[in-house]
Amino acid sequence: MELRVLGKFSPFGETFIHHNNIDDSGQASRAESRLQSNHHIRPSFEPTYQLYPSQNNAQTNKPKNQSSDFEEELYVKDKLVVWSRGNLLKKSFKFESPVIQALFVWFENYTQTPQQNSLDTNSYINNVLIRERCLCIILHNSAKVYFENGDSHAFRIPSIQRAWALELGILFECFLEDNPCLSESMQDDSIPTPPPTLLSLLDPLAEIKAVSIVDKILYNNEELVFLGPMNPFTNADEELIFVGGATTNDPLIFTYNRQTGRQYLYRYGIKRGSNIIGEMENPGRRSSGLKSDLVDRFLHPDSQNFLSYERRDFSEASVEVYLELLWSENYHPSGSINDLSAFIAHESNGGKVFGIFTRSTETLTLLDILQERDQHRISFKSQFSALAAMSISSTRPNLLDILMLKKDGTLELWIGSDKFLPITVPNEDFFCMKEESLVNRVIDIKDCVQHRVNIVLSDDMVLRTSLNFILSSTLVRSCMGSLSFAIPVSEYLEFKLRFLQYTFGNANKYMEIPQASEWENFIVTLLSFCHTNPSNDVSMSDDDQNTSILYNDDDWNALLSIPHHRKIDLNNIYQSLEPTNAHVMDNSIINNYEKSKRLAVLFSFERNFQAYLPSILYALHLLYEDLKLNVILQKYMQYHLPLLMQLASLLGWESYLDYYTRHNITGKSLKLTKDTINTEEIEYNKSILSPPNIYQWILYRLRTKGVITQFPSVHDIGLLFNIPCPEIIRDFDCCTRTLKVCGFCNELFAVGPASMILKMVQEGFKLKDVDALPFGIALPLREAIRKCRMRPPNDWPGDAYILIGREDLAELISGNPIATTYFHSRRGLKLDRKPDDIHSICQSVTPFEASTSNNPEISNHEISDLRFDRDRRLVEVQRLLHPSNIIKLSSVGSDQNGNEGDISGRNLEWISAHCMKNFAQPVGRGILTYGTTIPIATEVFPIPGICTSVRILPSNTVRVLDRGLRSQEIIDWPEFHDGVAAGLRITRESTEVDGSWIALNKPKELSNGHAGFLLGLGLNGHLRSLGAWRAVDYLMKTPKHDMTSIALVIGIPASYCETMDTQITKLVGVHVPALLPPNSTSLNVSSLIQTAAVLGIGLLFLGTCHRRMAQVMLGEIGGKSLMAAENTEIDYREGYSLAAGFALGFITLGRGHNAPGLADLDIFKELRLLITGGKGKNSSAPSQSSGFGGSRPGDINVNTTSLGATIALGLMFLKTNNESVADKITIPKTAYFLDFVRPDFLAVRILSKNLIMWDSIECNVAWVENHIPAFIKEKLEKNPDDDNIESIKQSYYYILAGACFSIGLKYAGSVDEVALHCLLHYLDFFMARASARATSFDQRITHQTVKTCVNVLTTSAGIVMAGTGNLELLRRLRKLHRPEINHVISRNYGSHMATSMALGFLFLGGGTFTLSTSNKAIAALVCSLFPRWPTDPTDNRTHMQAFRHLWVLALEPRCLVVRDVETREACHMPVKVIIRGTEESNDAQIAPGSSNKIEQMVAPCLLPEAKFVERIEIDTPRYWPISLDLRNNRTLANRFWQNPIIYVKRKMGHLSYLEDPQSIWSLNSRLFPRKTPSNQSTGGQHSSNKWEFVKVFSSDPQVLAFARHFCENEMDRDLATFCTGVLQECLNSDKPEAIQIYLALYQSQQNLNMNVLLLWNIKILLAYYEHAVISCPDATQNHALIQNAFVTSIRQNMNKFFSLSPPLTTISSESEQSQFARALQYYFTNLKFPSAEESEDMNANGLLIQLANFLVYNDVPDPKTIRNISSCMQSLRANFAQDTNVIDDSGLVNDHVLNVLLAFSPHLTKKIIQTIVKMLS
Repeated sequence: MELRVLGKFSPFGETFIHHNNIDDSGQASRAESRLQSNHHIRPSFEPTYQLYPSQNNAQTNKPKNQSSDFEEELYVKDKLVVWSRGNLLKKSFKFESPVIQALFVWFENYTQTPQQNSLDTNSYINNVLIRERCLCIILHNSAKVYFENGDSHAFRIPSIQRAWALELGILFECFLEDNPCLSESMQDDSIPTPPPTLLSLLDPLAEIKAVSIVDKILYNNEELVFLGPMNPFTNADEELIFVGGATTNDPLIFTYNRQTGRQYLYRYGIKRGSNIIGEMENPGRRSSGLKSDLVDRFLHPDSQNFLSYERRDFSEASVEVYLELLWSENYHPSGSINDLSAFIAHESNGGKVFGIFTRSTETLTLLDILQERDQHRISFKSQFSALAAMSISSTRPNLLDILMLKKDGTLELWIGSDKFLPITVPNEDFFCMKEESLVNRVIDIKDCVQHRVNIVLSDDMVLRTSLNFILSSTLVRSCMGSLSFAIPVSEYLEFKLRFLQYTFGNANKYMEIPQASEWENFIVTLLSFCHTNPSNDVSMSDDDQNTSILYNDDDWNALLSIPHHRKIDLNNIYQSLEPTNAHVMDNSIINNYEKSKRLAVLFSFERNFQAYLPSILYALHLLYEDLKLNVILQKYMQYHLPLLMQLASLLGWESYLDYYTRHNITGKSLKLTKDTINTEEIEYNKSILSPPNIYQWILYRLRTKGVITQFPSVHDIGLLFNIPCPEIIRDFDCCTRTLKVCGFCNELFAVGPASMILKMVQEGFKLKDVDALPFGIALPLREAIRKCRMRPPNDWPGDAYILIGREDLAELISGNPIATTYFHSRRGLKLDRKPDDIHSICQSVTPFEASTSNNPEISNHEISDLRFDRDRRLVEVQRLLHPSNIIKLSSVGSDQNGNEGDISGRNLEWISAHCMKNFAQPVGRGILTYGTTIPIATEVFPIPGICTSVRILPSNTVRVLDRGLRSQEIIDWPEFHDGVAAGLRITRESTEVDGSWIALNKPKELSNGHAGFLLGLGLNGHLRSLGAWRAVDYLMKTPKHDMTSIALVIGIPASYCETMDTQITKLVGVHVPALLPPNSTSLNVSSLIQTAAVLGIGLLFLGTCHRRMAQVMLGEIGGKSLMAAENTEIDYREGYSLAAGFALGFITLGRGHNAPGLADLDIFKELRLLITGGKGKNSSAPSQSSGFGGSRPGDINVNTTSLGATIALGLMFLKTNNESVADKITIPKTAYFLDFVRPDFLAVRILSKNLIMWDSIECNVAWVENHIPAFIKEKLEKNPDDDNIESIKQSYYYILAGACFSIGLKYAGSVDEVALHCLLHYLDFFMARASARATSFDQRITHQTVKTCVNVLTTSAGIVMAGTGNLELLRRLRKLHRPEINHVISRNYGSHMATSMALGFLFLGGGTFTLSTSNKAIAALVCSLFPRWPTDPTDNRTHMQAFRHLWVLALEPRCLVVRDVETREACHMPVKVIIRGTEESNDAQIAPGSSNKIEQMVAPCLLPEAKFVERIEIDTPRYWPISLDLRNNRTLANRFWQNPIIYVKRKMGHLSYLEDPQSIWSLNSRLFPRKTPSNQSTGGQHSSNKWEFVKVFSSDPQVLAFARHFCENEMDRDLATFCTGVLQECLNSDKPEAIQIYLALYQSQQNLNMNVLLLWNIKILLAYYEHAVISCPDATQNHALIQNAFVTSIRQNMNKFFSLSPPLTTISSESEQSQFARALQYYFTNLKFPSAEESEDMNANGLLIQLANFLVYNDVPDPKTIRNISSCMQSLRANFAQDTNVIDDSGLVNDHVLNVLLAFSPHLTKKIIQTIVKMLS
């Protein structure tokens, strides 16, 4: 075998730098570099290079193709890195410091695939984890990573010796000499162990972690488990020699201890999915390297030292890579590290060996690796002597050989066995231009990549060479695999060596045996082993003699020696020039047979394969049968057939010869050699003398219901032929397609279609594999798939649903996005939306800031458009809550200076009222636009701002209110709410939000808007990705920004809600004085920050019953530890107490008396005291600054503590229905006691009482009125207009409001019409009283009470109808949205806030969200809708405005969205929701046989709560049915309720409900276009009308191509008509897979003298439907792929054509009939086909093919069986003739003979016996 010289080698980087004159500055300064003396890194920064395989070949195991067979080079010189690909520059880098190393590494990256043309918040397919390659450049104490998609990262690293690429991530090999951090740590006495020397990094955004050694590495369902103690790798004397796994699946590490001289071999395991710093909730996004937290620390020199973690204790959390020692052995201690090299290679059977080459001793040691999942056994294999050795991919795809340079200067190739392939070098030195040849001049080999290697010559010249001996022929590779089962190992290896040497050897050596294609070389090599004494009978044919004369010419010899010319098949070229009607004689096998004799003489091997010829023929025959099962590989059968016929001729197996003659699809007569081999002494099973036929086996399996003999396999050849050596070398799996298809047929016909589907999934058989099967074989499989498609079982794996074409069910079961076979963004009549006017066109090209900042509306409006597509209610609400609503002022006067257009004092009240409305709208806008936007990672997210402009009419001028007309304090909180609304617009699932993106949005000076933005992010959970050091930087900002602190102490705990995170507790608790240590320095923190921090603690410990926090919050309800800021005069004690009450309620939420660990605190008794007042007792709160003091002198101020204590009690006993506790929350029963309770307290007491008695809440007026004490009703009935009872009215109104608020909370998100009407009744009641004028002071107080009740009623009704857009409520809210009622300004800031929140709830998230009634949700709603609304934008005394946004914690994504699995677009869909009987619904139907109720809905729609939904069903004629059992399948239910999306698959012939609501455009309702109008040309407007028609109903590219090219074929009108009918049928029945079968059947009927393979497929099709009609006639008639009438027509035509009387009646001329009769008679007379000479006159008309088809269709057996039948028939007739008792009746005799023959041959049918008897007679 000869290597090929590609040319002189020089690194591309060196040439690039030289040609481009790149300045190599810094050369003189390199001597002064610190790394100069470090011998571990490149000495003196000498240029280095490293070659890599192409990325496509590195990450796949497929054979390399020419387009991807190139190399990549990384060249490093000082500060330069040159990255080239295929000798083309990819990218170059230049740095300020010298480059230590450059290498390719692999990292895992989460990517998102956007759903095309979808703007919904969930329109992004879930994160998909992929393995991406990147370039890593190592600098001094830093590294840079560059991905090919443009992402880059930078991070700090310690001083390292070298970096290695792992299977995932990078491994750093550290050293201690020049690492001050490590050196100091080693000298520190407190460190018990030395620091680690191996570090790993699995993600460029994570921290570098230590590598540890464990006793054992195990895998439990892909999860890494280790046994034994975990110790860091700290041996500094061990140096890495080899690290595998980067491009192959070999996770091995080889080290050498330079002190002891011992070698170690480790296996490493990577712990994936571990806790990584910086990856909180959204690990999917990779930001730019300039944004990562690690880069920020890297860019700040004052940051903590990078290796500070080394002083910590090593735990499992700080380790991601583990090592397990597999093998160790002593080595000579004096050896140098540069002497060793290691690599992975493969044995002949694919097993792995580990090679260790020692240059000093010139030895190569091979270790055998026996690898199982958790076991690796290492043993010594062999040892060789060599000057150099390395692995190379030379002879086997995906397997590595070993190239060795021997001491004599020759090259040898180890290919997995003890035999070596000698590698010769060219004799001519083409590139050196010297007389001396390359022979014996090779002194070294290096830089092996794939099949290329550099050879170093004695004169230091480096040549790039190629040793590509991998077989390119698919047929040859398959035959080699078959032979590996047919002959012993030694013979197989000898054959392989001879074949490789003959194919890839020096052409001069085989001058007398001209080389050809790989296939012909294979034939010649195989036949060369079939000669006993080849030297005695070597002869040359005339062709070869003429060719040999040409070979005497040196020029011609040189030309033919080129591999491209050697592989030209001249015989086929010459034959292609002959006329088609001429008789073709194929002599190729004769020529190859003669070549094989000369090849046998040349190699002069003693052994031959004559003893194994039967097994060889049998193995190659099974491969021949396997080729039949792939329509793509069937083309190789014509090349394979001559070899099989020659081998059958040598063995004298007439049955095989007859079989191959029948299957001679080329029609050429093959001329075979007359030689034969004596097979009498060969032992084998005689049953193999009948050739197996896969088509016949499947046909017999169809006709037989019982168990039949399995089709033979190549795995059984050793037993059948008694091969002496049972060991088999399997290059790859052979004939697996046959095994799979046979297994599928057995499952289908023995068990059923469902079992067959699971079998196909188990074998990895996909739809593309079914498409590759012949249509007859695939037909039963397709019918089974079609049968299972309608109602498949619910417990199938996802791959099974994909196989049957139900991608919708696959995505539902797996929860992962499914890539459909074909994908089009739009299907049907739906067209792309075009701009309506010039304004829309201009908006589409405006910058992002200009458009988005002015339009903070619902960006992703896909679902909203579907829900509210027939009205403009959503548009109207967006208009009402738009931030740019300018105040219009029509009554304009002149100021005292006479300046027109200035705002006069009499209009300030009007403007102030409108400003209050604009200031309050952001709260509602945040609810409306919640989760409707995905931010852009590289741009700042816009915050719209508050509009304070006035449009002055009639001049239409716009003026902005200056600071003189409004104070800064008034605008602070509106700006804060505006920022919150902007932050809440970002969807919770967005992966673009991380710490670096938040820092990108941080302004230079902290603002109120940015503070609100942070709170919005925190409520959505995005502040989990904000690093703790960033939060501290915000909080410690000087001067302190209170709004930002408030946002963080609420937002961060909201992100970590219910976690009790210690770090967050410290961060927030420092702002709560009660949590500070005694006598600690008080912080100058404002009262509002303390109030917010108290509630943040409650969120952080929500539902945990944490004892310490419960104690503190109980004490803080008194509010005495509140430290007021120095610069404030407002008393915030009531608000602080209320926040503490909420915090206590959150901590003990719903636990009641069962709160663990809190029983001895007597919280209930303490809260009662705080509610009603009185003398305090010793508090259980340990804080000396508690609200009651140390000994509690004096009375409790219930005006401060009552609200907080009442709410705390209600939340603590939420839904416990504890009557004894509820009764303690008293409502005054007399007027006397009523005077001691503030009226507004009554609403909170009613609310708290109903929260406890949750189940008793009813949604009717009577229940509400029952809360009113009798004395109040009596006074109101007697004197309703008495001014002295205004306090009674106020109490009455507050009691009603508290009861209505309770109804709203219980029915939140339920869309209960009864509850809505009850709330609307009282809303109208209060609105009527709010419009009345108040004359006295008491009436004005009552009027404010009424407005507060209106606020409570609007928000209560809004949360009941959350997300519905109810019109009844919307009309009332529009009226309330105006700042004036009856031209009287009566709306304050709090009223506008309540109205805007109600509007927002009504269209929550654009109609895509609703509210939950869980304990957490109820608590959040109570806090956000607490009935104490602010009077102005600065009012925070009782209830902090920041708490109004906690409704986010009550959200629930219950909007059912149905999407088309192909287009990923949302669509309307009728759905059936089965609801448990406990759920109240007036419109629901009762399910028969159960108490469940059935509710008909149209998606997208809001579903009831998860606890009520039993099942969701979709069963419409347009889509495939689907059913979700949400009660019994908890895994499915949990995944569904996280994101309630159902993917459906539309049937062909139908449009979506959005495109065709009335089903008037479906295929069944329209006429299918039959033909093109005759007056139009084929290129006219109507030429593609069928294609346009079909495109509406199907986006399958195959169907569209069929419609365009076949149904509109003007050249063949009959074909076009037939195809049109087929297309209509397939579209109507949704069976496009039948088109291929119809076309094949149509082609067969046009010429019945068809290919024999096509005939076999038709026979199987006819037999299948004949069997199906018998077993299930109804199903066959209605649901079969092929119409029964068409099948019947084909059967009649075939029976008529191949009938015996007269035979082949369709043959027109009598001469043709006589020729066929003569050929038929010849066959049954001689039991063989006519020879080439005898059939010369017949073959011109193809009668031999007709004869073969006749025999196949009539199931005529092989000649041996016919001969047995003939002899038996003659014997029977003779016996009947001698029997005197038998009546002389020929008909009766024939019947007796037929019955006896049937009993004698049960495997033959009666029809076959009749045919044979008739022909023999």
